[in-house]
Amino acid sequence: LSVCGIPEQDAHIVDKPIAEFHDRETLWKLIHNYAAQVKPDLVFTHENDGHPHHELVNQETFNQSLPKVCDVATYSCKPYLTGESRNWYHYIGPEALEHKLDALECYDNYAEESYFNRDLIRSWATVCGFNHLGHGYAEAFRLERHYTGRIPFNASR
Repeated sequence: LSVCGIPEQDAHIVDKPIAEFHDRETLWKLIHNYAAQVKPDLVFTHENDGHPHHELVNQETFNQSLPKVCDVATYSCKPYLTGESRNWYHYIGPEALEHKLDALECYDNYAEESYFNRDLIRSWATVCGFNHLGHGYAEAFRLERHYTGRIPFNASR
Protein backbone atom coordinates (compact mmCIF):
# COMPACT_ATOMS: atom_id res chain seq x y z
CA LEU A 1 0.00 0.00 0.00
CA SER A 2 2.87 2.35 0.67
CA VAL A 3 3.83 2.05 -3.03
CA CYS A 4 0.46 3.63 -3.84
CA GLY A 5 0.76 6.30 -1.16
CA ILE A 6 -2.03 4.84 0.98
CA PRO A 7 -1.44 5.35 4.71
CA GLU A 8 -1.58 2.11 6.66
CA GLN A 9 -4.32 3.45 8.93
CA ASP A 10 -6.59 4.00 5.88
CA ALA A 11 -6.41 0.38 4.73
CA HIS A 12 -8.47 -2.57 5.83
CA ILE A 13 -6.71 -5.83 5.16
CA VAL A 14 -8.42 -9.12 5.87
CA ASP A 15 -5.73 -11.50 7.03
CA LYS A 16 -7.45 -14.84 6.48
CA PRO A 17 -6.42 -17.94 4.57
CA ILE A 18 -7.91 -18.00 1.08
CA ALA A 19 -9.70 -21.26 1.91
CA GLU A 20 -11.96 -19.36 4.34
CA PHE A 21 -13.44 -17.41 1.46
CA HIS A 22 -15.49 -20.49 0.56
CA ASP A 23 -17.56 -19.71 3.65
CA ARG A 24 -20.20 -17.30 2.33
CA GLU A 25 -21.48 -16.25 5.74
CA THR A 26 -18.04 -15.31 7.06
CA LEU A 27 -17.28 -13.31 3.94
CA TRP A 28 -20.68 -11.59 4.03
CA LYS A 29 -20.13 -10.60 7.67
CA LEU A 30 -16.66 -9.21 6.89
CA ILE A 31 -17.98 -7.06 4.05
CA HIS A 32 -21.13 -6.05 5.92
CA ASN A 33 -19.34 -5.09 9.15
CA TYR A 34 -16.64 -3.13 7.36
CA ALA A 35 -19.18 -1.30 5.18
CA ALA A 36 -21.19 -0.40 8.31
CA GLN A 37 -18.03 0.98 9.92
CA VAL A 38 -16.71 2.92 6.91
CA LYS A 39 -20.02 3.86 5.22
CA PRO A 40 -18.55 3.90 1.71
CA ASP A 41 -20.09 5.78 -1.17
CA LEU A 42 -18.02 3.88 -3.75
CA VAL A 43 -16.84 0.25 -3.67
CA PHE A 44 -14.73 -1.66 -6.18
CA THR A 45 -15.12 -5.42 -6.38
CA HIS A 46 -14.16 -8.27 -8.68
CA GLU A 47 -16.31 -9.00 -11.70
CA ASN A 48 -17.61 -12.50 -12.30
CA ASP A 49 -14.59 -13.63 -14.29
CA GLY A 50 -14.73 -17.38 -13.76
CA HIS A 51 -12.41 -17.50 -10.74
CA PRO A 52 -14.40 -18.99 -7.84
CA HIS A 53 -12.99 -16.63 -5.19
CA HIS A 54 -13.56 -13.56 -7.36
CA GLU A 55 -17.14 -14.63 -8.05
CA LEU A 56 -17.83 -15.27 -4.37
CA VAL A 57 -16.51 -11.83 -3.37
CA ASN A 58 -18.60 -10.23 -6.13
CA GLN A 59 -21.77 -12.07 -5.10
CA GLU A 60 -21.39 -11.28 -1.41
CA THR A 61 -20.57 -7.63 -2.14
CA PHE A 62 -23.94 -7.31 -3.86
CA ASN A 63 -25.74 -9.58 -1.38
CA GLN A 64 -27.11 -6.76 0.77
CA SER A 65 -23.68 -6.11 2.26
CA LEU A 66 -23.48 -2.47 1.21
CA PRO A 67 -25.59 0.60 1.80
CA LYS A 68 -28.18 0.91 -0.95
CA VAL A 69 -26.92 4.40 -1.81
CA CYS A 70 -23.40 3.15 -2.52
CA ASP A 71 -21.97 3.13 -6.05
CA VAL A 72 -20.39 -0.20 -7.01
CA ALA A 73 -17.88 -0.72 -9.81
CA THR A 74 -16.43 -4.05 -10.88
CA TYR A 75 -13.01 -4.67 -12.35
CA SER A 76 -11.11 -7.58 -13.78
CA CYS A 77 -7.60 -8.73 -13.06
CA LYS A 78 -7.36 -9.61 -16.76
CA PRO A 79 -9.73 -7.16 -18.49
CA TYR A 80 -8.26 -7.76 -21.93
CA LEU A 81 -9.09 -11.49 -21.67
CA THR A 82 -12.73 -11.29 -20.62
CA GLY A 83 -15.81 -10.48 -22.64
CA GLU A 84 -17.27 -8.20 -19.98
CA SER A 85 -18.00 -4.74 -21.28
CA ARG A 86 -16.73 -1.68 -19.45
CA ASN A 87 -18.79 1.47 -19.16
CA TRP A 88 -16.69 3.72 -16.92
CA TYR A 89 -13.18 4.87 -17.75
CA HIS A 90 -11.10 6.86 -15.30
CA TYR A 91 -8.02 8.79 -16.41
CA ILE A 92 -4.79 7.96 -14.62
CA GLY A 93 -1.55 9.82 -15.18
CA PRO A 94 1.77 8.18 -16.04
CA GLU A 95 3.01 8.42 -12.45
CA ALA A 96 -0.14 6.76 -11.07
CA LEU A 97 0.17 3.98 -13.65
CA GLU A 98 3.77 3.34 -12.58
CA HIS A 99 2.66 3.22 -8.93
CA LYS A 100 0.02 0.65 -9.88
CA LEU A 101 2.57 -1.46 -11.76
CA ASP A 102 4.98 -1.28 -8.81
CA ALA A 103 2.19 -2.30 -6.44
CA LEU A 104 1.21 -5.27 -8.61
CA GLU A 105 4.78 -6.53 -8.48
CA CYS A 106 4.36 -6.93 -4.72
CA TYR A 107 2.18 -9.99 -5.43
CA ASP A 108 4.94 -12.58 -5.80
CA ASN A 109 2.52 -15.44 -6.42
CA TYR A 110 1.39 -13.83 -9.71
CA ALA A 111 4.76 -12.61 -10.95
CA GLU A 112 5.27 -15.56 -13.30
CA GLU A 113 1.82 -15.34 -14.91
CA SER A 114 1.85 -14.24 -18.57
CA TYR A 115 -1.00 -11.77 -17.99
CA PHE A 116 0.91 -10.10 -15.15
CA ASN A 117 3.20 -8.20 -17.46
CA ARG A 118 4.02 -4.48 -17.11
CA ASP A 119 3.98 -3.87 -20.87
CA LEU A 120 0.65 -5.66 -21.31
CA ILE A 121 -0.99 -3.73 -18.48
CA ARG A 122 0.45 -0.44 -19.74
CA SER A 123 -0.83 -1.23 -23.27
CA TRP A 124 -4.32 -1.96 -21.93
CA ALA A 125 -4.33 1.36 -20.05
CA THR A 126 -3.26 3.12 -23.26
CA VAL A 127 -6.04 1.47 -25.30
CA CYS A 128 -8.62 2.46 -22.68
CA GLY A 129 -7.30 6.01 -22.48
CA PHE A 130 -7.16 6.73 -26.19
CA ASN A 131 -10.26 4.78 -27.27
CA HIS A 132 -12.56 6.05 -24.55
CA LEU A 133 -11.14 9.33 -23.25
CA GLY A 134 -9.19 10.47 -26.27
CA HIS A 135 -5.82 10.68 -24.50
CA GLY A 136 -3.45 9.21 -21.93
CA TYR A 137 -4.03 6.16 -19.74
CA ALA A 138 -7.29 5.00 -18.22
CA GLU A 139 -8.55 2.34 -15.85
CA ALA A 140 -11.61 0.46 -17.11
CA PHE A 141 -14.51 -0.52 -14.87
CA ARG A 142 -18.10 -1.60 -15.14
CA LEU A 143 -20.30 0.65 -13.05
CA GLU A 144 -22.92 -1.75 -11.74
CA ARG A 145 -24.74 0.55 -9.33
CA HIS A 146 -24.80 4.33 -9.66
CA TYR A 147 -26.67 6.21 -6.95
CA THR A 148 -24.58 8.91 -5.39
CA GLY A 149 -23.90 11.22 -8.32
CA ARG A 150 -20.30 11.29 -7.05
CA ILE A 151 -19.07 9.72 -10.28
CA PRO A 152 -19.54 11.74 -13.44
CA PHE A 153 -21.00 8.83 -15.36
CA ASN A 154 -21.35 8.72 -19.11
CA ALA A 155 -21.74 5.18 -20.35
CA SER A 156 -19.39 4.44 -23.18
CA ARG A 157 -20.56 2.30 -26.12
